[in-house]
Amino acid sequence: MDGGLVAGEVPVHLLAARETNRSPEMGVPAFFRWLSRKYSSIIVHCVEEKGKECNGVRIPVDTTKPNPNEVEFDNLYLDMNGIIHPCTHPEDKPAPKNEDEMMVAIFEYIDRLFNIVRPRRVLYMAIDGVAVIFHLRRSKRGLTATASLQSFLSDASVPGEGEHKIMDYIRRQRAQPNHDPNTHHCLCGADADLIMLGLATHEPNFTIIREEFKPNKPRPCALCGQIGHEIKDCQGVAREKQGQVSADCFLEGAIDRLVNIYKDVVHKTGGYLTENGYVNLERVEMIMQAVGVAEDNIFKKRKEDDESFKRRMKEKRKRAKQAERGPAYMTTGQFAPQALGRRDRPEAVQNARHQAFDMRMQSREQHNKIPSGSGGCFIA
Repeated sequence: MDGGLVAGEVPVHLLAARETNRSPEMGVPAFFRWLSRKYSSIIVHCVEEKGKECNGVRIPVDTTKPNPNEVEFDNLYLDMNGIIHPCTHPEDKPAPKNEDEMMVAIFEYIDRLFNIVRPRRVLYMAIDGVAVIFHLRRSKRGLTATASLQSFLSDASVPGEGEHKIMDYIRRQRAQPNHDPNTHHCLCGADADLIMLGLATHEPNFTIIREEFKPNKPRPCALCGQIGHEIKDCQGVAREKQGQVSADCFLEGAIDRLVNIYKDVVHKTGGYLTENGYVNLERVEMIMQAVGVAEDNIFKKRKEDDESFKRRMKEKRKRAKQAERGPAYMTTGQFAPQALGRRDRPEAVQNARHQAFDMRMQSREQHNKIPSGSGGCFIA
């Protein structure tokens, strides 16, 4: 596999399976976006082999053949909540009419992932949240598995979130005496925190497969980051939602800021934040104090930017209002303004003194009609 993100000794590779309109910012907001921009080589596009049709009969992909991605995976883990919800509530097509159509959509999605990854040892599916009626059953277009493949389903009756149940399974396998340290794991899920969990396993071969995000919606406003308006119609910096108190968002370069804070403070802590599996709260407090100072500066900068933006918008609305109203007085007759090129030759001025008197009188009348403080102007 080309490219990789290394945290300690743990590489995590990311594969993009297909295009989607769903937001990828679940779990850790904007983390995957930041990661893919900073370390673009970790993204490897999947090679997907399609099934064929012969005389109206669909021929499934032979998954016993070598993987076209040139990587042989041992275990495939599916966070089923990231599959069930988009299959039952799709954004790019009508929703399934009944439970049978839902199940077919789920099975087709699993089949597609299986055809891409082609695990040789384990297929592990985990569900979290409320109870979901899900019976794993094979059909004519079901999983084309090898005889040695083991399939596991951890349904909603088992406590814990799907992704954490998967991690527990991986840790239990590591504790087995016959565990192969070269096992190549592949985890499917859209949550960005799966990247953190994958690194925490300390497995040398860990791949995350997820859908490529290509939105068909308008780009977010360059000023506030919100969607639904252009920058010219922006009303200011986006406020935090109720319950959010942190100013350190990823869109403001928070992860780079946190790394820099850690590098600046770590020599003062006398060691790492954790030791033998336990958190050293005194060292963490030093980091949090430094983060608090940075956060205060963020809030001050936001306030200054917000006030500056409001002033600019107020001046812009004032200029627009004046432009709509136009000049308080416009000369007419022989002294009326002419567009360039509209008059072949200048005309002789006739009775200029009387015309000037009329202009002064019109100007005085117009001035008396304008309210005080309206800021009108006169052209004579």
